[in-house]
Amino acid sequence: RGQLARLLDERGALAARHGVRVSFHHHTNVPFETYAETAELLAATDPRHVHLFCDSGHATKDFVEFPPARRALELLVRHWDRVAYIEFKDWCAATEFATELGRGDADLRPVVDLIIERAYPGWIVLEQNAPSAGSTAGASAARSLRFARDLFASASASASASASASASASSAPKRPSSAAASQR
Repeated sequence: RGQLARLLDERGALAARHGVRVSFHHHTNVPFETYAETAELLAATDPRHVHLFCDSGHATKDFVEFPPARRALELLVRHWDRVAYIEFKDWCAATEFATELGRGDADLRPVVDLIIERAYPGWIVLEQNAPSAGSTAGASAARSLRFARDLFASASASASASASASASASSAPKRPSSAAASQR
């Protein structure tokens, strides 16, 4: 484990000199699969040189320390300062990673809310390891893309409505309290 951390730091420092960011991608069936293992690796590496690739599907499957629907969100919230890349992938036990977005156990809405709230400037990719049963790759990809677009549109509308409500509340004229009015 220490050897991988040292290697990532070394490669990350070298890449940084050329304007490239090295990101660690947690994954099923690798030495750093669970949240605890991923957090351990991040703690052992230099945050200036080793960033995080958050995979929502593998987090949903592997981060057993948290409820399934919160697993990707927990990784992002706890290590936001290291996030360089986000992959939207869904997972469920029945279809594994051949699960279209929105049809598995990954709850991506709070992830999207966080991305909008914190104005995430980086890449987000959609991935599905294989088409859903009885579907083509193109049809599965189209449904996942539609789900992601609808999710971002809904979250953006909610964020805008909340911001408008907050702005209206803060700009509304204040009435004096009845106690203050009676003292006049």
